[in-house]
Amino acid sequence: MAWKEVQLKLFSSLPNLPPPVFDYVKYCQHLSDTVIDSIIDGLQYGISEFVIIKASRTVSKMELWKFFINKCLAIKFLELPNISISKHPGATRCFEHLTELECWTFRSPNLFRELAFICHDIQFLCISCDEDNVGLAELIASQHKLVEVTCISMNGGICERIGQALTTQSTLDTLNIENSLCFMPAVFNSFFRLSELNITLDGDTYYDLNPLRSVSLPNLQYLYIMCNDNYPPLDIYAGLIERTRGKLKKVEIRSSHYLQKTEYFSLLIRAISSSCPDIKVVCIFYTEAEIKELRDLIGACNSLEEITINGRKIRNEHGAPLVKPVFDILLAGSRNLREVTLLGEWKSSQEEINNFFESWRKLETMY
Repeated sequence: MAWKEVQLKLFSSLPNLPPPVFDYVKYCQHLSDTVIDSIIDGLQYGISEFVIIKASRTVSKMELWKFFINKCLAIKFLELPNISISKHPGATRCFEHLTELECWTFRSPNLFRELAFICHDIQFLCISCDEDNVGLAELIASQHKLVEVTCISMNGGICERIGQALTTQSTLDTLNIENSLCFMPAVFNSFFRLSELNITLDGDTYYDLNPLRSVSLPNLQYLYIMCNDNYPPLDIYAGLIERTRGKLKKVEIRSSHYLQKTEYFSLLIRAISSSCPDIKVVCIFYTEAEIKELRDLIGACNSLEEITINGRKIRNEHGAPLVKPVFDILLAGSRNLREVTLLGEWKSSQEEINNFFESWRKLETMY
């Protein structure tokens, strides 16, 4: 079915309505295949006489993309479709102010090259990194204001060209990594202005964090690592923390699994105590063997405002830790501490809990 036939079926089924008083399409700022598919589905099921057969759906999608590109004044968010969009009338006006792009590396390099001639102010880039892509690398290298990059990889492959292109981005502030590092250590080391690093690792997906052993991020201020694995490499995290310049304000090391080994708990807490004098928010793992390290942490980090102590992720080696020694350390510690979260199973009595809250209330009135 040709598009003209589709149009005839559509418009012959529409009621005779006056044109809208406001051109909403012109001010649309978010465009994606999801939006286009929703429109097609709405037309298909919302108008009883209009049925887009499978053969015409691709044609419909192309025409709807062309329609939006021609009408929209300035798209801010784009989910890159698997079709050429830059050659349509109005493409330059439509995409020249694009600030957020979501894409996949299996797309044709030419699709990215087309955007590289139009878009130079992308600030937020989300990449599904399953393979390297020279066209995407060229697009990245043409940007002037890139602030945040998210890389999602399921296969553990290295995207050399993309990584090299990211090294040209002196404005990069935040890096989000999911499932695999994607890049060589030299790429990470080039992010000397990076202030935030977020790593999320799925225990069911292969990952290798050993490259982080040689990575130094001297201006890092926020570090978040969620590793859903029974054997997270806490020694690698500790080394990464130690190689900062003491600017870290927030360190969250989390896991949704029961950890099989506790040997690096102390190492991680000591790294935070010695390398993060201005830390404000921290999340740590804890057993009763780390009582000294916890005391040193609270004593050394005078700016600490929030602490999460995870005492539940232990198997076999340790039972639930006693809560009273932890309460005593917290009460005698930083006067700036305002929020305490204890995760997991702890040994305590109702009296100990009541006494802690009463003592905490008195401290609040003093400060």
